[in-house]
Amino acid sequence: MEIISAAFLKLIHSSQRIRGVHPRPRCTPSLTDVVELAIVSFYSQPVFDYSNKLISVLEKRRAIELQGDALIISDVVAVSQYKTKANIDHLPPEIVAKIDGSVQFLRQSLEEGTSIYGVNTGFGGRADTSTTAAGTLQVALLQMQLSAVLPVSGADNIAKDNKEFQYQMSIPDGVDTATLSMPESWVQGHSAVCLDIIKDILKFLEHDLVPLVPLRGSISASGDLCPLSYIAGALEGNPDVRVWWRDGSARKNPGLLNGTGFPVAVAAIAHHKAETLATLAQILTAMGVEALLGTAESFDPFIAAVRLHSGQIEVAHNIRAFLKGSKLARFHHASSTSGHLRQYQYALRTSSQWLRPGLEDMALSRCQLEIELNSTTDNPLVDVEHEQIHHGGNFQASSLELLDSRLAYNLPPSLAVDEPSLSYSMKGVDINMASYMSELAYIANLVSNHVHSAEMSNQSLNSLALISARYTHTAVDLVSLMSSAYLCCLCQALDLRAMNRGFIARLKPELEDAQLAELHISIWKSLQDSLAASTSKDSSERFFGVAQPVQHIVISYLATSTTPPPKCLNIITTWTATLAETLKTIFNANRTSYLTNPDATPYLGNASKCMHLFGIVDHPNFGSGSVEDNIKRNTGSRISCIYRAIRDGSIVEPVLGCLKGVGEVDRNGAGGARAKL
Repeated sequence: MEIISAAFLKLIHSSQRIRGVHPRPRCTPSLTDVVELAIVSFYSQPVFDYSNKLISVLEKRRAIELQGDALIISDVVAVSQYKTKANIDHLPPEIVAKIDGSVQFLRQSLEEGTSIYGVNTGFGGRADTSTTAAGTLQVALLQMQLSAVLPVSGADNIAKDNKEFQYQMSIPDGVDTATLSMPESWVQGHSAVCLDIIKDILKFLEHDLVPLVPLRGSISASGDLCPLSYIAGALEGNPDVRVWWRDGSARKNPGLLNGTGFPVAVAAIAHHKAETLATLAQILTAMGVEALLGTAESFDPFIAAVRLHSGQIEVAHNIRAFLKGSKLARFHHASSTSGHLRQYQYALRTSSQWLRPGLEDMALSRCQLEIELNSTTDNPLVDVEHEQIHHGGNFQASSLELLDSRLAYNLPPSLAVDEPSLSYSMKGVDINMASYMSELAYIANLVSNHVHSAEMSNQSLNSLALISARYTHTAVDLVSLMSSAYLCCLCQALDLRAMNRGFIARLKPELEDAQLAELHISIWKSLQDSLAASTSKDSSERFFGVAQPVQHIVISYLATSTTPPPKCLNIITTWTATLAETLKTIFNANRTSYLTNPDATPYLGNASKCMHLFGIVDHPNFGSGSVEDNIKRNTGSRISCIYRAIRDGSIVEPVLGCLKGVGEVDRNGAGGARAKL
């Protein structure tokens, strides 16, 4: 079916003069230079190259050889639409060694007890669990994702050509190409997937086996875990996972979860189809000009060239070429006769402007898709060369942790510096942010969705560009408000972190005893966990609860001692009370000291030193009517200072200073001067 692309190739070939090598343009190019350079280099030439590569693969009936860095959209189409095979038969020895090395390094890390997300820990919110039975865990994690809805009827009754079933319950396109893009990612040697598994999954393509994958149930978070699990299930031989067989039926097949293999595969096929439609749109526009007895004047190279957009230049050139030879379209700048419009319909006259963004977006998306096809998107990633395992991700979550003490390790609720039962420091900011975000999401709706026909329907489709630009200013203002609030909260959080470092530095010497070093290591770990879990409590009651969990450590130590002291329980009770009082005294003394001269900069990185604008934020005392510069200010007043700096441009200098510091990271780093707003 996709052979129709060849016809469009011929049409575009007839519309353009394709050159080989082009000289570097002059500093001030002529309009001819602008037009010719845009035509040859922008959109159509890559489409030609892409289509020619596809045709070459199909004509020579050769398999796609995966190398980890050379997969393109035409390869994806060849596999998906034309059942082209793929292999790794000619991998260079250094790539094979890298793959084997990543597997060995992962195995070694597990043997050494290294905690590796998703390998010996749970997923997501269950990542706080761990096990030494990594193999059993992998089976459990895979089973967890085999949870989507598929038909329960007999396997032989599910015909592959049953389009209604395919489009309602399973992914119709992209499964076979996912089995191509996943191995392409794995052969880079960053995923610790062994060579045999890579070869096994390519056998699906070799034998025309397509795992039956559910259409719904994935949120594309750190990869499409649910769809990928059905491929992995087929690979491991799960008896309840079915595949499309060569004869078109779905059968049970006697066989890896992370990465973006599915969305990029499905998107690549969609992009291939859209390439044809993008060219078809230009052809239909030319036909419409003839049908309405229009003129080619609107596609004159001069009009396109002075707009400078490469997409418009190419569209105008193509449409004018498609009109060549027409006896219906007009090619001269003739004056209109009485009773006729001087300009013909906008829908055709300005079509090169409307089609322009589509071509430019298509060129960008092609580049991005082919980068993604050759990217490693697993989590975690194995860096064998530097012997490291990196934990990243393939999605973005909303930042909700900072003000929630349940998620922000060892930060108090609402970033309160004083007693949590009496202070709600940034809680109002949390509510404000929800308001800003809701309004921003509303503003993000397209204005063009509400366009109305105007001026006797002559202006039937309008850009509403000015309205959009005005609302963009509103969006910028909302993001400025959000950035101001977030920066203030971050400064507060950094001060709290610095204050806690001071507390720990004062506390640790009070607890150390060289003769009981091993005991104190256990005590210290327990204290740190208890301190982090108790930030929502006031200091008056917090520290006895922190000290109590340490008792079992002391009891266990005394139980193993050869000469336990008499009256152990009395000693432990007294020691616990003393520890609680020590914690409380040092905590309050440290807090008072830090509030007197708050300075987190010794602990901060280059950018945070530049942006750490304020010290601890607390609520001003009622009735303090002084207008002196050192007055305690409301949280909103401090955020307003940052907002003003963003709006009047004062913040540009420190922001650029941070950016400049990126190039100087190996030298002295950025300065830590505190700006006064």
